Amino acid sequence: MDFIHTRYGLPLLQRLLREPEVESAFHKDLAELESEWRQFVCDNYLSHTITTAPATGSAEGAEELVILIPTASSGSFRNRAQLFQKHAQLFEKANPGVIVTIETFDHWGREMYLRRRLQRGEPVDLVLSNFYASLAQEGVYADLLPFYQADRMTTDDLYKTLADMTTVNGRLTGIPMSPQPLVLFYNKEWFDQMGLAYPSGAMTWQQYFEISKKLKTANRETGKAVYGSVTPFDMQFLETVALSNGLQVVSPDDTTLTGYIDAESVAEALKEVLDGINKGTSSKLVSNSMMPPFEELKSHNTGMAIGQAGMYFYLSKRRSDFGVAAIPKPAHGVQATSSYITTLSMIASSNKQQLAWKFMKDVILDGNSPFHEDWGKLELLTSKAAVHKLELHLDPDMKVLYEQLDYANKPVLYRNPRIRKINPSDLLRKLASSKSKKSMQRELSEAALQFDAYMETLT
Repeated sequence: MDFIHTRYGLPLLQRLLREPEVESAFHKDLAELESEWRQFVCDNYLSHTITTAPATGSAEGAEELVILIPTASSGSFRNRAQLFQKHAQLFEKANPGVIVTIETFDHWGREMYLRRRLQRGEPVDLVLSNFYASLAQEGVYADLLPFYQADRMTTDDLYKTLADMTTVNGRLTGIPMSPQPLVLFYNKEWFDQMGLAYPSGAMTWQQYFEISKKLKTANRETGKAVYGSVTPFDMQFLETVALSNGLQVVSPDDTTLTGYIDAESVAEALKEVLDGINKGTSSKLVSNSMMPPFEELKSHNTGMAIGQAGMYFYLSKRRSDFGVAAIPKPAHGVQATSSYITTLSMIASSNKQQLAWKFMKDVILDGNSPFHEDWGKLELLTSKAAVHKLELHLDPDMKVLYEQLDYANKPVLYRNPRIRKINPSDLLRKLASSKSKKSMQRELSEAALQFDAYMETLT
């Protein structure tokens, strides 16, 4: 999509999402288009500046560890690379004769870049990136459990819900980092103006929409669009709504959607939330749980917003303005959230696995490592020992964020990465515009049948 958007513009991309007729849209045959796409990938993803931590001694005879980290011009991507650079240098000083090379690459096309690099046989020992279940299932990542066992360590210090996400066929394929459960952010000033108590615990959806109406009414501004709440509608949110109703969107063996995502109870749960948004103007529906909620909160356009937990660290400069609570749930439901993660994974083909493990163990897994103090200012930690050592659990907002990790669930994208075949963005757009539970269930059934038919071709 980046290729199409960059080379041919947004209108053509939108047309293809509606009508995927490639040759008629581009007026080119597939072979010509593929050649152009390959060149675009080489130009944009496969040639990036390498940043190497300064060696503490002579490079002659030194043992090198190569860590890949995606980066971008702003946000957490840039901060992550800089932080790893700092602690790579500390690791070098503690281990004379070791050189840690941090190589950064564009965060767009991360999975493709890694695949191509490994195909070319270029050295890679560790990768910090989004968790790619397809790579884990294919055996690209090494199993970390034998390393734990050899050092008589356990994974008890990791949040179990997060370790389960990176466990594939009994293999721990990465150290979970930067978890992103969904939470509720709220503007304290707006609540104060109404004399409303701050959200505590998980409110119900009915309470959420009732408060939204009050917040909007009390904070109207001439010439400015304001809302009582901002609610994302993406796959993470869809799964969270289902989970909080005690429902699953995929079969226990992760291969079938029919009878799960298209169940009447799932459609009913989604309709309850969408009705609350669509019946009135107090809640705004946005396309995802990242930048749109953040921008609305930052601009003081809304009294509440549901978004990924990582937003907190960018709103925290205005800590006196914002608070955080658990995401709403059904009146008779359970507290739950789907959560995405980043992982630090060891490459199975690396010939420096022992050195890679030492870096993981000393820098990332040691609860006393100075890494955690720095990382905890930018992201949620996944070492329980570090959370308590730094007393993060004593901060009211941080306490709420870390509590949500106990309710985190493995998203369907990690359980079966082939879920992309149903074009989730198109499905969500259709669901958001559905006028009835029946039409919503029909859209879910069509997507489920499409996915299940594809899975049958693989058996």
